Order: sequence, then structure tokens, then C-alpha cells
Amino acid sequence: MLRYIRLLGATVDGARVLEAGGLLAITSDLPISNGNQVLVTRSGVTPDALEEAVTWMRGPGRPFRVTLREGLDDGLHPALAELGYAGRPWSPAMILAPLPARAPDPDRGADLAIEVVTDAPGMADYLAAMGPAYALERDAVARVANERLAADPTVTLYLGRADGEPVATGMAIHADGVAGVYFIGTVPEARGRGYGEAITARIGVDAAAAGCHAAILQSSPMGFGVYERLGYRTAFTYQAWTRERA
Repeated sequence: MLRYIRLLGATVDGARVLEAGGLLAITSDLPISNGNQVLVTRSGVTPDALEEAVTWMRGPGRPFRVTLREGLDDGLHPALAELGYAGRPWSPAMILAPLPARAPDPDRGADLAIEVVTDAPGMADYLAAMGPAYALERDAVARVANERLAADPTVTLYLGRADGEPVATGMAIHADGVAGVYFIGTVPEARGRGYGEAITARIGVDAAAAGCHAAILQSSPMGFGVYERLGYRTAFTYQAWTRERA
């Protein structure tokens, strides 16, 4: 997760990153929640360090959240409450370990042809599928999944085609023997056919072949059952701490 945020900060035009006092903060013009948040990187974060990061984030004037791990970062609750923030459950953090050597025989999604994006045409089709999958404008998608991100050696972009048409996406980031799974999405008209499940399964198999020992992801409500079927289990829940804007 931290690797992903640092990559966003390094590859997205206009993004800024602050790392200090055991916290990682990113602010950007990206219309995605992960592009504007504060994360804990180690234990022992002080109230002063938290206030400094929050003050830095407030400077650009964009909405953001402080992302905490339920049960692991609870010591920061009083400091955030003092600053006027309230928390709510946001997203399950799920893990798959050990990784499978082969993908399960699919009940659905067998007609999906999955490829790794390696060239400009493939990147164009990836963006064409990711936009409607995430209800993002083309310019916004191109900023998130840009060529600099795709060129990073730890990043792999996956594109799924049905009848030759780009319909599903996925991204894997390898760090410290763990595969982070991101941007699993399917265009609205092709949902319910198992395409997201097929790409997620492929990412796990490829990660095992690359020497990873686990895969992690943040689940949306739509994807939770899909990931459970693949063997992912909830490790903890991320909380989103936000403050009402005046």
C-alpha cells in the first residue's frame, strides 16, 4: 500500500508527498480517494506529527482522509478527535497466503483473454476500459495509469478482452515479496461474467511465479464476495477519518 502511494506521488503530475514522523501524506488533483490521504508508516506517531501532516494536507484546500488500520492505529483516535475528525469503517484489507500455483478452473470468465500491457496500443485499450470501469473521465484515467507508472519495474498492468474488446483491468505492484492488487475493474456492460475474478486470479498466480508469498488488496463492497471465493481473508479494516468542511 505504501509502495503504491509513493508511486502515485512520483508519477502523477501535480502530486506532492510528505513523509515525516511515521506518516506518509499525498495530495493531488486526482479524483480518486487514494490520491489525497494520510497513512501511518510505523508505530509511535505523536499527536504533534499528526497535526503537522494534517495541516500540510489542509494547505491545498482539497478534501482528504486520514487512513487508519482498525485495531492497529487506535492510539491516534484521541488526537484526531481533538483536531475535529471523526472515523468510520471504510474498506477491508484482505490477504491471500499462500499464493496458488495455478488459477482455479473458472465457473465464469473463461472467455476472457488476459494480457500484460507492454506497448502504446495496449495502454490505450487499458485506459479505454479503466475509464468506464471506474466512472472516470479519460484525462483523469490517463493521469492515474500513466506511462511512467507502467514503466516502473515493480508494476504490471493487466488487460482483459472479450471478443477482442477491452473490458476489464487490473494492476499488480510487487514489494518485499508481496503483490499489491489494484484497479480491478470491469466496464458496466460486461459485469457479472467473472472477468474481475479471472484477472485477480491471474495476478495471484503470476505473483507466486515471481517469488511473492502473499497478495493484498482493498475490497469494495462489489468485489468482496469475489475475493473471498478466491481465498482472500480480511486482515483488518481501514478507517477513513475526515472532518466536515466549513
